[in-house]
Amino acid sequence: MTGKLVDLHILRTTYLEEVLVKRGSPEYVCGVFTYVDLMMYTFVTSVDKCKGFKVFRDTFKMATNTDDCWEHCPTIRAICNRVAQRPKVASRESRYTPCDI
Repeated sequence: MTGKLVDLHILRTTYLEEVLVKRGSPEYVCGVFTYVDLMMYTFVTSVDKCKGFKVFRDTFKMATNTDDCWEHCPTIRAICNRVAQRPKVASRESRYTPCDI
């Protein structure tokens, strides 16, 4: 089951990455910071840090030989890094690690 989740993750995130690249790899999904960026940041950070996604991260690592579930999505990662630098977001970054999901 988790192998299929890895495949779906790669397919779906690659699709979004391709759309963003075609749009010129914008600083934010819609060109300016919006709720969409915050949602994407929340999703990416949850997968990266929450305890409940450890099985997925481990399976991803076994399937792809990489620790980063977003390595194939540099534009998505760049947008999330920009969102993470916003003061209100940065002040809450530590909230993800203790969460299950």
